Amino acid sequence: MILANVGHAAFFAGQSGMARRRYVDALDIAVACGFPQMGICALAGLAALASSNNESHKAALLLGCEEGLCEDTGNTRDPNEQRLHDQTLAELRVSLAEADLATAFEDGHAMSLEDAARLANQT
Repeated sequence: MILANVGHAAFFAGQSGMARRRYVDALDIAVACGFPQMGICALAGLAALASSNNESHKAALLLGCEEGLCEDTGNTRDPNEQRLHDQTLAELRVSLAEADLATAFEDGHAMSLEDAARLANQT
């Protein structure tokens, strides 16, 4: 989770390139180790980055996957992760039509951590 936290620090400092690298590293390790909790932290950050880069559909998929994994694992977000999640969701509600957001979020909810990692690694 340290890599994802470094990603959060870089994201909030406006260093999106570094944030993306740390989030992707954390997600790749989560997949390799079968540790979805690490992936959850990274997915929230990657969704925020995608949203800030006007990749709203990708952001909604990643955030939907993050939420689905939280539910599946019983994981709860810490306050910074919750803020990032809420901020990204608010941005998506502005940038996507309600039906499009709901569909992408539902599709993301059904994604595996591995599917989300493949999506996140696409540039």
